[in-house]
Amino acid sequence: MAQPKVGVHLPLKLSEAPEMARAAERAGVNAVNMPDSPLLYPDVYISCAASLMATSKLGVHTGVTNPVTRHPSVAAGSARSLAELGPNRTAIGIATGDSSCWGVGLKGARIAELCEYVVALRALLRGEEATWRGAAFRGHWPDHDPSLAPPVYVACSGPKVLKASAQVADGLIIAEMGYTPENIANVLSLIEQGCAEADRDPEELEIWWAGQVAFGDDLEALNENAIGATHWLIAGNPEEKGIPDGFLPKLEQLHSDTHDLGAFTNPAHWEQQGKRAKELGVYDWLVERSSRLFGSPEDVRKRMDELRNYGVENWSVALVGAGGMAEELEQLGSVIERR
Repeated sequence: MAQPKVGVHLPLKLSEAPEMARAAERAGVNAVNMPDSPLLYPDVYISCAASLMATSKLGVHTGVTNPVTRHPSVAAGSARSLAELGPNRTAIGIATGDSSCWGVGLKGARIAELCEYVVALRALLRGEEATWRGAAFRGHWPDHDPSLAPPVYVACSGPKVLKASAQVADGLIIAEMGYTPENIANVLSLIEQGCAEADRDPEELEIWWAGQVAFGDDLEALNENAIGATHWLIAGNPEEKGIPDGFLPKLEQLHSDTHDLGAFTNPAHWEQQGKRAKELGVYDWLVERSSRLFGSPEDVRKRMDELRNYGVENWSVALVGAGGMAEELEQLGSVIERR
């Protein structure tokens, strides 16, 4: 069995990116993921470039971009540049679009648009002709090396986008689809179904599972961290996401102000989410289905090992504990070392 990988989400100031990328590399992290949300963070490709130049082995991924705010030719040119800076160390994570879209009044991409974009982007990176919105074009980069084309991973939070993405992407990032044994089995079954429809081997896909890691002793407070990132449950079509009867209106109320950049960047907002979830009666269900990578480094390692038994191998995590990023990375390093 291949050694599982761990990636870390790094929403940082640009000046901090090189130092934290080096810290992640020292900790044994396989990859860092830089967010693409221009009104919240530095430009994703500049952050990725700074991190690649500061390290020698670390993978550096976009985590994640979208098909709405960049033409595929622009994304391909940026991705190709990253591949030159860090050959075989970069990947393009993409999804339908979150804060980078709704933060400026745009809607995220439809699934068909996302898939067409992924196909076009992958074709350009291979040096082939691409088609996007009826126009055909290709790159004319001098000395282009298709063997350095970075893989494209699609972040998925629902069954339809998961099945469709399994047919066109190099890999998948499983976001907010649950971590009970039944949730995991359902995800793996959907991937198999999508691949079967495209006559594709599921083993071709690299699968990463998104979760939150928080180190500390107060498990009640740590469990509340599981609530913040659940807004993807109500994105798109929530009807096939296993939400219990009567819970959807409550989840919509819980996240009624999440699509507000002011609330999104306000720590008090996220601190209140656990309390609001309890008042709405959805807290226990949200915690029970979450990754629950909380507690001491040994607790986190044991939970990762438990979930690995159900098929969860590679992790793409956000560090949400009370310690600073450097301290959290150091503790994550002890988890990785013991795996």
